Amino acid sequence: MTKRSKSKWNWRSASLVLALAIWAGPGTNAQQLEAHLRLNGAEVIKAFEPIRAVLQQSSAVIYDGWKSIAYGVVVSPDGYIVTKASELDGVKDLNVRIDKEHYKSVKVLATTVEWDVALLRVEAEDLVPVDWAEGVEPSHGAWVVSNGSTSRLRRRVRVGIISANARE
Repeated sequence: MTKRSKSKWNWRSASLVLALAIWAGPGTNAQQLEAHLRLNGAEVIKAFEPIRAVLQQSSAVIYDGWKSIAYGVVVSPDGYIVTKASELDGVKDLNVRIDKEHYKSVKVLATTVEWDVALLRVEAEDLVPVDWAEGVEPSHGAWVVSNGSTSRLRRRVRVGIISANARE
C-alpha cells in the first residue's frame, strides 16, 4: 500500500466513522426517556405518593443534635424503632423525628454487632408501624421504594428495581 492510498484509506475510514456518529446520535437520544419520566423523575415520584405518605408515618429520622445520621423504621405503635447500630456510635445528643413529631428522649434498648441493628424506644402512642411482607422475596425486576434524602418534615421517595442477587 502506497503512502497516497494509505492516506485515502484513512480519510474514508474517518468519513465513515463520522457519518455513523451523526446517524446514530439522534436515534439514541430519541430513545431516552424525558427526565420527568425517568426512575426518580417527577411523574414516577408522583405515582408513588401514597407510599410516600406511609414512609412519612412509619419511618424515623435519627439525629445527633440537628444533624441527621440515620433512618429507622417504626415497628410498634408504642415507640419501638429499628435502625442501623453502627450509625449510633459516638452520638452525643440522640433524638428522633417520626412524621412531624420530634422526640428528644430516646433510649437505646439493644444493639447487635453481628446484624448491625439497634432497637430504640421513644415515649409515644399510636405510631404507625411498618407492615412487613411475610414470606415474599422480591424477584429481579420488582419495584422497590426506599426513604431517600429527607427534609425535616417531608420524606422523599426513591424508587428502584431489584437487579442483583441477595448477598451471601
